[in-house]
Amino acid sequence: MRSYYRLHGAKNTVKRFGESLRRMIFLNRDVIYSMDLADWPSRNPKSRDSYFVERIDREADIPEPFLKSIRAQESEEMFKDYLKRRLEKGASLWCFRNEEEYLGYFWVFIGRTMKPHYIPLLAKDVHIFDGFIFPANRGQGEMAVMMDLVIDRLKTMGLRRAYIETAEWNASSRRFLEKMGYAKIGCAKQRLRRGKNVVTWQVEKNGDDPGVR
Repeated sequence: MRSYYRLHGAKNTVKRFGESLRRMIFLNRDVIYSMDLADWPSRNPKSRDSYFVERIDREADIPEPFLKSIRAQESEEMFKDYLKRRLEKGASLWCFRNEEEYLGYFWVFIGRTMKPHYIPLLAKDVHIFDGFIFPANRGQGEMAVMMDLVIDRLKTMGLRRAYIETAEWNASSRRFLEKMGYAKIGCAKQRLRRGKNVVTWQVEKNGDDPGVR
Protein backbone atom coordinates (compact mmCIF):
# COMPACT_ATOMS: atom_id res chain seq x y z
CA MET A 1 0.00 0.00 0.00
CA ARG A 2 2.89 2.37 0.74
CA SER A 3 4.32 1.89 -2.75
CA TYR A 4 0.87 2.47 -4.27
CA TYR A 5 0.56 5.70 -2.25
CA ARG A 6 3.89 6.98 -3.55
CA LEU A 7 2.83 6.32 -7.13
CA HIS A 8 -0.85 7.36 -7.06
CA GLY A 9 -1.43 9.75 -4.13
CA ALA A 10 -3.69 9.81 -1.08
CA LYS A 11 -7.11 10.06 -2.77
CA ASN A 12 -6.57 7.06 -5.04
CA THR A 13 -5.02 5.07 -2.19
CA VAL A 14 -8.07 5.62 0.06
CA LYS A 15 -10.38 4.68 -2.81
CA ARG A 16 -8.37 1.53 -3.52
CA PHE A 17 -8.37 0.55 0.15
CA GLY A 18 -12.15 0.95 0.41
CA GLU A 19 -12.77 -1.13 -2.69
CA SER A 20 -10.36 -3.81 -1.47
CA LEU A 21 -12.16 -3.96 1.88
CA ARG A 22 -15.55 -4.36 0.19
CA ARG A 23 -14.26 -7.17 -1.98
CA MET A 24 -12.59 -8.90 0.96
CA ILE A 25 -15.85 -8.94 2.95
CA PHE A 26 -18.49 -9.60 0.31
CA LEU A 27 -16.80 -11.05 -2.78
CA ASN A 28 -13.86 -13.01 -1.43
CA ARG A 29 -14.04 -16.19 -3.49
CA ASP A 30 -12.34 -17.25 -6.71
CA VAL A 31 -14.02 -18.69 -9.77
CA ILE A 32 -11.95 -21.59 -11.12
CA TYR A 33 -11.87 -22.54 -14.81
CA SER A 34 -10.20 -25.23 -16.90
CA MET A 35 -9.59 -25.99 -20.55
CA ASP A 36 -8.48 -29.19 -22.30
CA LEU A 37 -5.76 -27.86 -24.58
CA ALA A 38 -6.67 -30.27 -27.35
CA ASP A 39 -10.00 -28.43 -27.57
CA TRP A 40 -8.46 -24.98 -27.69
CA PRO A 41 -9.48 -23.29 -30.96
CA SER A 42 -6.94 -20.86 -32.40
CA ARG A 43 -9.78 -18.66 -33.53
CA ASN A 44 -8.89 -15.12 -32.57
CA PRO A 45 -10.04 -13.03 -35.53
CA LYS A 46 -7.34 -10.43 -34.99
CA SER A 47 -4.25 -11.04 -37.12
CA ARG A 48 -1.43 -12.47 -35.02
CA ASP A 49 1.35 -12.16 -37.59
CA SER A 50 2.92 -9.17 -35.85
CA TYR A 51 2.58 -10.50 -32.29
CA PHE A 52 4.97 -12.69 -30.31
CA VAL A 53 5.39 -14.28 -26.88
CA GLU A 54 8.76 -14.89 -25.23
CA ARG A 55 9.18 -17.38 -22.39
CA ILE A 56 11.51 -16.19 -19.63
CA ASP A 57 12.78 -18.65 -17.00
CA ARG A 58 15.71 -16.71 -15.50
CA GLU A 59 16.01 -13.21 -14.13
CA ALA A 60 19.10 -12.60 -16.26
CA ASP A 61 17.08 -13.21 -19.44
CA ILE A 62 14.44 -10.53 -18.81
CA PRO A 63 14.64 -8.12 -21.75
CA GLU A 64 15.59 -4.54 -20.87
CA PRO A 65 12.79 -3.12 -23.10
CA PHE A 66 10.28 -5.13 -21.06
CA LEU A 67 11.61 -3.61 -17.83
CA LYS A 68 11.41 -0.20 -19.47
CA SER A 69 7.70 -0.81 -20.09
CA ILE A 70 7.29 -1.75 -16.42
CA ARG A 71 8.89 1.50 -15.26
CA ALA A 72 5.96 3.45 -16.67
CA GLN A 73 3.51 1.40 -14.57
CA GLU A 74 5.12 0.44 -11.27
CA SER A 75 8.15 0.75 -9.06
CA GLU A 76 10.87 -1.09 -10.99
CA GLU A 77 12.67 -2.11 -7.80
CA MET A 78 9.52 -3.65 -6.35
CA PHE A 79 8.66 -5.39 -9.60
CA LYS A 80 12.18 -6.82 -10.01
CA ASP A 81 11.94 -8.40 -6.56
CA TYR A 82 8.54 -9.82 -7.49
CA LEU A 83 9.98 -11.25 -10.72
CA LYS A 84 12.97 -12.77 -8.96
CA ARG A 85 10.88 -14.53 -6.30
CA ARG A 86 8.52 -16.05 -8.84
CA LEU A 87 11.22 -17.19 -11.25
CA GLU A 88 13.17 -18.79 -8.39
CA LYS A 89 10.07 -20.81 -7.49
CA GLY A 90 9.90 -22.21 -11.03
CA ALA A 91 7.31 -19.98 -12.67
CA SER A 92 7.82 -18.81 -16.25
CA LEU A 93 7.19 -15.24 -17.36
CA TRP A 94 5.63 -15.05 -20.83
CA CYS A 95 6.20 -11.57 -22.28
CA PHE A 96 3.84 -10.42 -25.00
CA ARG A 97 4.93 -7.92 -27.64
CA ASN A 98 4.42 -6.66 -31.14
CA GLU A 99 7.15 -5.51 -33.50
CA GLU A 100 7.51 -2.19 -31.67
CA GLU A 101 6.95 -2.66 -27.94
CA TYR A 102 5.99 -4.95 -25.07
CA LEU A 103 2.27 -5.05 -24.39
CA GLY A 104 1.84 -7.28 -21.34
CA TYR A 105 2.59 -10.64 -19.79
CA PHE A 106 1.26 -13.89 -18.30
CA TRP A 107 2.74 -16.12 -15.61
CA VAL A 108 2.76 -19.90 -16.18
CA PHE A 109 3.50 -22.86 -13.90
CA ILE A 110 3.75 -26.38 -15.35
CA GLY A 111 2.74 -29.41 -13.27
CA ARG A 112 2.30 -27.43 -10.05
CA THR A 113 1.38 -24.04 -8.68
CA MET A 114 3.07 -21.19 -6.83
CA LYS A 115 1.10 -21.96 -3.67
CA PRO A 116 -1.51 -24.58 -2.69
CA HIS A 117 -4.24 -24.55 -5.31
CA TYR A 118 -7.88 -25.53 -5.39
CA ILE A 119 -7.10 -28.54 -7.56
CA PRO A 120 -3.88 -30.61 -7.45
CA LEU A 121 -2.20 -30.41 -10.85
CA LEU A 122 -0.82 -33.38 -12.77
CA ALA A 123 2.51 -33.36 -14.60
CA LYS A 124 1.02 -32.19 -17.91
CA ASP A 125 -1.35 -29.65 -16.41
CA VAL A 126 -0.54 -25.97 -16.50
CA HIS A 127 -1.55 -23.08 -14.27
CA ILE A 128 -1.91 -19.72 -16.03
CA PHE A 129 -2.17 -16.72 -13.74
CA ASP A 130 -1.77 -12.97 -13.27
CA GLY A 131 -2.21 -11.91 -16.87
CA PHE A 132 -1.65 -8.20 -17.42
CA ILE A 133 -1.93 -5.84 -20.39
CA PHE A 134 -0.28 -2.46 -19.95
CA PRO A 135 -2.95 0.27 -19.63
CA ALA A 136 -2.02 2.06 -22.86
CA ASN A 137 -2.75 -1.13 -24.83
CA ARG A 138 -6.08 -2.11 -23.30
CA GLY A 139 -9.41 -2.19 -25.09
CA GLN A 140 -7.94 -3.47 -28.36
CA GLY A 141 -8.32 -7.22 -27.94
CA GLU A 142 -4.69 -7.71 -26.97
CA MET A 143 -5.44 -9.99 -23.99
CA ALA A 144 -7.21 -12.47 -26.27
CA VAL A 145 -4.27 -12.47 -28.70
CA MET A 146 -1.82 -13.04 -25.84
CA MET A 147 -3.91 -15.92 -24.47
CA ASP A 148 -4.08 -17.49 -27.94
CA LEU A 149 -0.33 -17.33 -28.44
CA VAL A 150 0.50 -18.70 -24.99
CA ILE A 151 -1.93 -21.61 -25.31
CA ASP A 152 -0.65 -22.48 -28.79
CA ARG A 153 2.89 -22.67 -27.42
CA LEU A 154 1.81 -24.80 -24.45
CA LYS A 155 0.04 -27.23 -26.80
CA THR A 156 3.23 -27.71 -28.81
CA MET A 157 4.97 -28.63 -25.54
CA GLY A 158 2.60 -31.58 -25.10
CA LEU A 159 0.67 -30.11 -22.17
CA ARG A 160 -2.91 -31.24 -21.74
CA ARG A 161 -5.01 -29.04 -19.49
CA ALA A 162 -4.90 -25.42 -18.39
CA TYR A 163 -6.28 -24.03 -15.15
CA ILE A 164 -6.95 -20.39 -14.44
CA GLU A 165 -8.95 -18.51 -11.84
CA THR A 166 -10.28 -15.02 -11.35
CA ALA A 167 -11.85 -13.15 -8.46
CA GLU A 168 -15.58 -13.51 -7.99
CA TRP A 169 -16.03 -9.73 -8.18
CA ASN A 170 -14.23 -9.46 -11.53
CA ALA A 171 -17.19 -9.83 -13.91
CA SER A 172 -15.26 -8.66 -16.99
CA SER A 173 -12.55 -11.27 -16.42
CA ARG A 174 -15.16 -14.01 -15.98
CA ARG A 175 -16.85 -13.02 -19.23
CA PHE A 176 -13.50 -13.00 -21.02
CA LEU A 177 -12.52 -16.48 -19.86
CA GLU A 178 -15.91 -17.95 -20.78
CA LYS A 179 -15.80 -16.27 -24.19
CA MET A 180 -12.35 -17.76 -24.77
CA GLY A 181 -13.75 -21.24 -24.14
CA TYR A 182 -12.78 -22.00 -20.55
CA ALA A 183 -15.25 -24.16 -18.62
CA LYS A 184 -16.22 -23.09 -15.13
CA ILE A 185 -15.40 -25.70 -12.50
CA GLY A 186 -16.84 -23.84 -9.54
CA CYS A 187 -16.54 -21.04 -7.03
CA ALA A 188 -14.40 -21.53 -3.93
CA LYS A 189 -12.18 -19.99 -1.31
CA GLN A 190 -9.22 -21.37 0.56
CA ARG A 191 -7.45 -20.71 3.84
CA LEU A 192 -4.72 -22.22 5.94
CA ARG A 193 -5.87 -24.14 9.02
CA ARG A 194 -3.21 -25.64 11.28
CA GLY A 195 -0.74 -25.54 8.43
CA LYS A 196 -3.06 -27.26 5.96
CA ASN A 197 -4.77 -25.74 2.94
CA VAL A 198 -8.56 -25.98 3.38
CA VAL A 199 -10.75 -25.42 0.30
CA THR A 200 -14.45 -24.60 0.63
CA TRP A 201 -16.53 -24.95 -2.53
CA GLN A 202 -19.77 -23.08 -3.07
CA VAL A 203 -22.67 -25.49 -3.48
CA GLU A 204 -24.46 -24.83 -6.75
CA LYS A 205 -28.16 -23.96 -6.68
CA ASN A 206 -29.13 -27.39 -7.97
CA GLY A 207 -27.29 -28.97 -5.05
CA ASP A 208 -24.55 -30.51 -7.16
CA ASP A 209 -20.90 -30.41 -6.27
CA PRO A 210 -18.61 -28.35 -8.50
CA GLY A 211 -17.48 -31.35 -10.48
CA VAL A 212 -13.82 -31.38 -9.48
CA ARG A 213 -11.98 -34.31 -10.99
